[in-house]
Amino acid sequence: MSTPVAIVTGACSGIGLALSKYLVQTRKWRVVMADIQEDGSTTELGSENVLFVKTDVSSWDQQHALFKRADVWAGSGGIVFLAANAGLSDPPASLDGLLGKSKEDELTPPTLDPIQVNLLGAIYSLQLFAHYVRSRGGAGKAVLTSSGAGIYPMPSHPVYAASKHAIVGYTRSIAPSLLSDCITVNTILPGFTPSNMTAPLLGVIPQKYVTSLDTMMAAYDVFLNDDSQMTGRVLEVSASKTSHFRDHPPYPDEEIRWLNEESAGFFAKAFGLA
Repeated sequence: MSTPVAIVTGACSGIGLALSKYLVQTRKWRVVMADIQEDGSTTELGSENVLFVKTDVSSWDQQHALFKRADVWAGSGGIVFLAANAGLSDPPASLDGLLGKSKEDELTPPTLDPIQVNLLGAIYSLQLFAHYVRSRGGAGKAVLTSSGAGIYPMPSHPVYAASKHAIVGYTRSIAPSLLSDCITVNTILPGFTPSNMTAPLLGVIPQKYVTSLDTMMAAYDVFLNDDSQMTGRVLEVSASKTSHFRDHPPYPDEEIRWLNEESAGFFAKAFGLA
């Protein structure tokens, strides 16, 4: 039986680095580590276990090249797991611009990099993952990284929150269509975790509000250990070392339920897609 192979994006810091090490050292997997810069983990984990591919996940061409290279490196077993984890936050001091407080001669378009990286990057990753899993006739699991800001307001980072809310909606909406190909898609909502992106905040946020990376690995295990084809689920991870599944809000009536859950059928009929 071949060694399982995973792709982890945002793999060289924070959750992505911890997950890459966990998969290699504890689960004895092989991992393709994708990030915009390498951190030396390839040497630490061994070139036979890890392949680093420099990747800007907001670029379709770079992601396509990543998955093509990973598919070859994986060998006959193919890629079986995707952690679409690369993330980016709103730039510091960008809120005033979003609120329209700039002077007339200083007006500029808002920075939408969090949308490009967090949302489009994950959509690209999942599409390519599904393609390569399907091409080998295998099965696969994908876990997309959202955030607590994916279900709660985050006034300090509205664009980041928008991208993370979108990940939750995307997961719940696309998961049913991939299940027939034996591909599950779920989303994980980390609390505040140590990473390069959050480093300036570590001296400000009390330790009791910091979610440990060990707690995050236990949350990934919920999906990695699952044999029931659980899909479309949203798992919130707390600093208190607990995880909670978050379901979508209840439908207020049958009409709203039908419009959402039966949309595939009536759209196919209306546009001749059946």
